[in-house]
Amino acid sequence: MAADIDDGEASRLYAGDVEGARAMFDAACDACGLEIRDHLIGDSGDSLRVALCGPGDAACTLVVLSGLHGIEGHCGSAAQVALVRRLADHDGPVRVILVHGINPGGIRAFRRTNADNVDLNRNYLSDHAALADVGPQARAIGRLFSSRALSRLPDAAWFAVFVASVIARGGMRQVKETLAGGQYFDPQAVFYGGAALAPELQALNAALGPLLAGARPDRTILFDLHSGIGGYKVPSLLANGPSLLPMREIFGMPVSDGHAGDQAVYPARGDVIRGLKTAFGLEGACGVTFELGTGPAARTLLALRAANSALVHFPDDARCVARARAQMLRAFCPQDAAWRGTYVREAGTLIARALHFLTTRADADV
Repeated sequence: MAADIDDGEASRLYAGDVEGARAMFDAACDACGLEIRDHLIGDSGDSLRVALCGPGDAACTLVVLSGLHGIEGHCGSAAQVALVRRLADHDGPVRVILVHGINPGGIRAFRRTNADNVDLNRNYLSDHAALADVGPQARAIGRLFSSRALSRLPDAAWFAVFVASVIARGGMRQVKETLAGGQYFDPQAVFYGGAALAPELQALNAALGPLLAGARPDRTILFDLHSGIGGYKVPSLLANGPSLLPMREIFGMPVSDGHAGDQAVYPARGDVIRGLKTAFGLEGACGVTFELGTGPAARTLLALRAANSALVHFPDDARCVARARAQMLRAFCPQDAAWRGTYVREAGTLIARALHFLTTRADADV
């Protein structure tokens, strides 16, 4: 579906800001005759956009999400625009639902989080308060990122403090469990999951509720576009919970559980795909997160620290904000035509396989 796009063409699908990305997505949808629906996000003035392709009573459903982690919406939007351009001739028994720019504020600010520093992929929970009750060791790890004094340190000096603290507190596994999996005790630290369901996810629920009302778990695939985990230009798929569908057969590549078991990237709480599956009675649906790696994890960690410091402590420091944005781009959407082309092609190929599988499954039911 996107294997024929070269790096130059793919790079032109990337916009420099959220307004440009939304305009490009809308134009592609209009050209292909897709139905577009708009859903306001609280009182922010922003909205998430939903595009629909295929019959409303289709036997199978494919949902493709972008922009949950704001900065990653730049590449996710490009992949969705490429997909839309190839849906013009789609008339099969599959309903394709594209949710564009779930976190427009984060896309605009080149952050993963929303304006309240909430990581939306740690936010889909009903027990935020219970998870906020943690001990002093966890809070000490959080202060590595939320401390204003530490935020002033250069990267090298801060990283030395971070490494020493990690060693003293049980190693990186403890950090992953305390922070990366979602933390609910320090709104000024990274990976903050919030205290209640964020407006962006309230809008997502409102948008998808009517559309998924008749969906079946064994005929539904949810595909979430992300970036930043893994080796440079290396694609991977992480499973979001058990699936009734054969994920290896669908995608033609290994699918590891990103949040449980020995191969877990981190033990995540509050991820959106699992939340949607539970909310809409789709336990057992195939839910996957697509990642294209950008290189060393340490560089990504430093970019997250920079973005967090700029938002929490130095929002009026133009140099600090600009530096954080540059680091976030390198860590999540490199300005490299080869990387950007690879993202569009790899995501497009996997989405095409998902669509083909569902089409075949629906045809077999006839």
